[in-house]
Amino acid sequence: MSMTTKEIADKFPGTVRHFKEKTPIIYQGEVPRCGFYLKKGIVKVYNLHANGNEQIIRFYGPGDFFPLPWLYGKVATEFYYYEAIEECEVISVTKQDIETMIKPDLALN
Repeated sequence: MSMTTKEIADKFPGTVRHFKEKTPIIYQGEVPRCGFYLKKGIVKVYNLHANGNEQIIRFYGPGDFFPLPWLYGKVATEFYYYEAIEECEVISVTKQDIETMIKPDLALN
């Protein structure tokens, strides 16, 4: 039987962290030390152009993991900014956490 995202996240040993509204979580060009499972709140992912214009890429909500490209080992540094647009509660996760928890679950399908 397949586990839900919440069931997977509840098994993570990561630290629970809180971010206030309009607080940066990950900066563009940063090498993340961990990824996150979003328990509460909304995270905006965006890019800043040279002229200062903001381009919104996507939003993450409760139940989402981020930054996915880094967590899946596709990139070494982050391409975008991640900002809490309201108060957020997250659980820190590592690439190893993702591999350990998700890969065995995928093998069941």
